[in-house]
Amino acid sequence: MNKIIKALLDDNKPETGQKACEDNWDLSELIPIPKFPVKCPFCGSRKMLIRNVTAHQRIDSPTKWRVIVSFKCTICSHITTHGVVVTKDYVDKMSSHHPDGVPNFSHRQLRQMFGFEEQHEEQK
Repeated sequence: MNKIIKALLDDNKPETGQKACEDNWDLSELIPIPKFPVKCPFCGSRKMLIRNVTAHQRIDSPTKWRVIVSFKCTICSHITTHGVVVTKDYVDKMSSHHPDGVPNFSHRQLRQMFGFEEQHEEQK
């Protein structure tokens, strides 16, 4: 088998992914917050915004629950995506804060939830 394909498809042990998420993400908030500086891998800018936060279940994985966090660079528009291993309780907590009871949030919904929408309107 090609070494590159093997490296790209080789699955980590569940405890490795869980530990990496615990080490690199703050899960005490409603959405996962990175403990590392978010930087665009394309242009190097640190002007990144959270675009979407979506939770889902992976049936074929020993770590069943993920939150997908996407960031968009405000300079070059490159989007990066991170899959954060979480618990079902965390997904339930996210769902309880969404008006439709689903664990999915857009950039605009997050701005409103965290109190930035008013500030945004004043800047117009």
